[in-house]
Amino acid sequence: MGKGNRIDELIFYYIDGKNFLKIFDKRNANDIHVFDLNELERDVLLSCIDVISFQEIKEIFPHISDDQLISILSIFKSKGIIFEEDNHYLSLPLRYAVIRIFGSVQICCTK
Repeated sequence: MGKGNRIDELIFYYIDGKNFLKIFDKRNANDIHVFDLNELERDVLLSCIDVISFQEIKEIFPHISDDQLISILSIFKSKGIIFEEDNHYLSLPLRYAVIRIFGSVQICCTK
């Protein structure tokens, strides 16, 4: 039996298509999740790579209503792909590394 792809070994990673983001969450082998984010959701999630306040997020996305931003962040929090504490946000994985680039698509994972 041959070796699997390197991507099969990854636990928590995303594929970035620039106008979408697909997150693969295999932290629980019995409960694997795949999240498909549209361009806005992608941008919001990537703005949370480092700890960021809600106020700072609002400044990055002034064209998006507070209610819509809160809704997006709440969904991310409920899915376990961001942490929230005292109105500050941080996305998972905490570190990112590009594994391979296919055209404009990047596959990233924790280091």
